[in-house]
Amino acid sequence: MLHPQTACLAEGVGHVPPRIVESVFPGDMTSPRAARCMVREHLGDGAADDCALMVSELVTNAVVHGGSSTVRLRLAIHPGWIYVEVADDGCGMPQVTDGDPEAVNGRGLIIIDSLAREWGVLPQPGGGKIVWFILRSA
Repeated sequence: MLHPQTACLAEGVGHVPPRIVESVFPGDMTSPRAARCMVREHLGDGAADDCALMVSELVTNAVVHGGSSTVRLRLAIHPGWIYVEVADDGCGMPQVTDGDPEAVNGRGLIIIDSLAREWGVLPQPGGGKIVWFILRSA
């Protein structure tokens, strides 16, 4: 099920339902690349680079910090906007860090925050979470 925010977005674009694309990836470091490829396959040039970067960051976080055997990716593609969910079964919740310029990691959510129209985290009943974002497209 898509986040309720998508219903609000759809009102402004003629009530055309979004095209939904979903995939499940293994909880290992092959998944960020596979998720980027999936995004590029389904998006036009306008938002593909930003969306692929954001998805890669979230899938990497799910693999490294999520502790899940799988990562689920869902795209809702509509003219004017893209809604993305990355879900895992891990119990840890994402946290935005200070973005230490000397650190080798810890900037993923800063990137999400700077590029997304909106984003958030939805804890799931029984454990796990969905990290979602909305990105404007060309």
